[in-house]
Amino acid sequence: MAGRETVSFRVAVTLSARQFHDGDIRAIVRRALDAAGLESRWLGLELTEGVVLLNAEDVIHTMRDLNADGIDHALDDSGTGYSCLSHLQRLPVSRIKIDRGFVTHITSNPNDAAIASAVVGMAHSLGLSVIAEDVETEGQLGFLRGIGCEEIQGYRIISITSTREDFDLLAQHHPGVVISDQRMPEMTGPEFLRRVRKLHPDAVRIVLSAYTELSSVIDAINQGAVYKFLTKPWEDEGLIEYIKDAFRIHELSRENRELSHQLQSHRARDNPIR
Repeated sequence: MAGRETVSFRVAVTLSARQFHDGDIRAIVRRALDAAGLESRWLGLELTEGVVLLNAEDVIHTMRDLNADGIDHALDDSGTGYSCLSHLQRLPVSRIKIDRGFVTHITSNPNDAAIASAVVGMAHSLGLSVIAEDVETEGQLGFLRGIGCEEIQGYRIISITSTREDFDLLAQHHPGVVISDQRMPEMTGPEFLRRVRKLHPDAVRIVLSAYTELSSVIDAINQGAVYKFLTKPWEDEGLIEYIKDAFRIHELSRENRELSHQLQSHRARDNPIR
């Protein structure tokens, strides 16, 4: 049997101030890793500047202990405050994250662009790498690459108009969420999403419609081809929240699948078939 190629990735978990204040973070992390059967190098912990400032000395001590266990750290929401800069050179972090608030308008707002550039420059001078949150456009991606940002977190939004182009682009980009109108030039939205389900079963599918003929949509929902059906007109804020929920569902499902596969791989390695 041919060997299966695996993709390695690190799971990032954001720690809250309450977790640092109420519990033994080091012990909690060790128990979680033991329960999952994972090595510490596959876990990265993220802390906000606010968490560091609550009790800088205790937080730094705990971070160093975790670092000694092989766990990586990132400083989240960088650029939103300046108070923890005095502690930055002492923090055992390897990455700094640019807050999403500076990414959204980075291509059009000179102040956001300047802050992002300053964060990248400061991080590199300290030997740290940089992650940017919520990158959604080619312009944002290009600007961040241009200033030396090493890692990107976000989603790419693709708009397409023909069914053939739809399937070609979906094959290239492995979609997380697919949104379709009820009426399309070559087939209905539910028919399109049924095909998407077969070709890309992990994608979350949403159909939009202004029409009262609902039988095909209801059938699609009952068959599991559609996650959500929205009727026009809708409020923009409500639609955005539905889409965010769809991405959260997709990410949670993806993480569960990857963790399950890693756990199976570790068990297979620890208990080889003889």
